[in-house]
Amino acid sequence: ELNPVKGLSFRSVISPFIESVRNGQFTGKLSKANTGTRNGKALYATDLRISYTLDNILSYNTTKGHHSFNGILANSIVVNRNEGSSQEVLDLPFDSFWYNTGSAANIESVSSYLQEWALVSYMGRFNYSFKDKYQLTLTGRFDGSSKLAEGHKWDFFPSAAIAWRIGDEDFIRNLNVFSNLKFRLSYGVVGNDAVDPYSTQASISQTTYDWDAEPALGFAPGAIANKSLGWEKSREVNAGLDFGFFQDRLYGSVDIYNRETEGLILSRVLPPNTGFESIVGNIGSTRNKGVEVSLSSVNVHSQNFSWKTALNFSANKNAIISLYGDDKDDVGNMWFIGEPIRVQYDYVFDGIWQSDEADLAGTFNQEPGQVKVKDVN
Repeated sequence: ELNPVKGLSFRSVISPFIESVRNGQFTGKLSKANTGTRNGKALYATDLRISYTLDNILSYNTTKGHHSFNGILANSIVVNRNEGSSQEVLDLPFDSFWYNTGSAANIESVSSYLQEWALVSYMGRFNYSFKDKYQLTLTGRFDGSSKLAEGHKWDFFPSAAIAWRIGDEDFIRNLNVFSNLKFRLSYGVVGNDAVDPYSTQASISQTTYDWDAEPALGFAPGAIANKSLGWEKSREVNAGLDFGFFQDRLYGSVDIYNRETEGLILSRVLPPNTGFESIVGNIGSTRNKGVEVSLSSVNVHSQNFSWKTALNFSANKNAIISLYGDDKDDVGNMWFIGEPIRVQYDYVFDGIWQSDEADLAGTFNQEPGQVKVKDVN
């Protein structure tokens, strides 16, 4: 950390992570598994995980009279790399454990993998305060994720917030009611790239073919590409009130929020005739709105004994507000406009078929004693 001039500081932090794992397994000829009739088998696998986070932060603080300023410029880089290999062999001529797998008569499997992803962020934040009574915060960040599709990796996420310490105003202080009263209002956008690396790319998988009764290995499409997968964005408005009474022996807060998420990242089930089971995509938008209330009290506070209580209440309503741009229900994935993302969707119970309804039940291939379901259409 450097402090070149008063109020200005530069801080750089690097956090590396390295993990190397080796796993060896050996089953000898005289083991219970091989019963002395089969030669030994071995498995040898390695995994190497390397990642680091580099944060560079430039900050400035100053106070002039009743005015306070604080500014931050930051850059963050996260890099992750995982690689490994595995080999499993049978019929080892010697008890060489997993150190001479090339001498085995049969190679059961050989595999290796590499997975890489990175996230780069540029951020800025500005804080202003007047008499510590009126406060303003402006924030912006520009993020780029390697997990997302080409042309959709980068996006900008702004936010703003204001706060007013109403309790410091004379017309409130003179009431002698509140020990704390503060109003808060904020709006912001955040991003989510929570998908596995390479989710946007097409892949192939190994499969078997039959050539005139002769088996052969080949490849077939394994996953479909999504060249438009981008950031999932959540826009939220939050209004809050903090309050305190009796020198904060009784205090709490009330928050009301409305959060709309667009470009929701979910795995979507595809029709079987496409040849693929599912695809990860930005499927639509949702809304979460609700209220959160907290109330705490300091009932007893002495040198040897204290007693505090805390009560919390929250209510949230979640609903899908759009899907795929056509605003039609997706029954196959059980997603319905105006309903929560996860719903119970099934036939409607409408009683039990009675003996005198045998003929009508027969038209539905049912019989008395079985469950009757409502015919909704």
